[in-house]
Amino acid sequence: MGALTAIEGILSPDSGDVADMFEIFLTDGVTFSATTVGGAGFDTELFLFDSAGVGVYAQDDVSGFRAPSTLPAGNHHSPTVPGIYFLAISQCCFEPANSSGLIFDASIDHNAVVGPEKPGGALPITEYSGASNQSPGGGAYTIALTGARFAISAVPEPGTLCLLLTGIAGMIGLKYKQRRS
Repeated sequence: MGALTAIEGILSPDSGDVADMFEIFLTDGVTFSATTVGGAGFDTELFLFDSAGVGVYAQDDVSGFRAPSTLPAGNHHSPTVPGIYFLAISQCCFEPANSSGLIFDASIDHNAVVGPEKPGGALPITEYSGASNQSPGGGAYTIALTGARFAISAVPEPGTLCLLLTGIAGMIGLKYKQRRS
């Protein structure tokens, strides 16, 4: 519960672990930011997706080449509606994609925050495409965040839901039996 100020993880592209994705709650689009500046020793890319997995915006490098990434607050691509979003991190140059192709063009203009302008931009993410020339690549990372909270899912897990429905059915059966007596 409460503010989400950092996410920590490890990527291991040489072992097939090219990206991580996290469900977060944005309090608004104006104050949200995410950065790997000072939090990763490898070239990161950050991607933000809406609750349906459709791209919102992405950024490869803050400045230069093979640099950390930042999704700044108040950018023209910023979401304006509070709610559930997905934040993804990858090592450059593994890019989000789907059956229509890449979603973002983050690796082309390394220093820009870009919207979902590639052919796959209108559809949800289903995979990552690309390769990296960094070896061994990956490692530990920390994403520092502002304007985010922990996402709390309102949908119970299947086992809990099944138990709840069984209890309700039992109560209905008991009421029916009492009426017949």
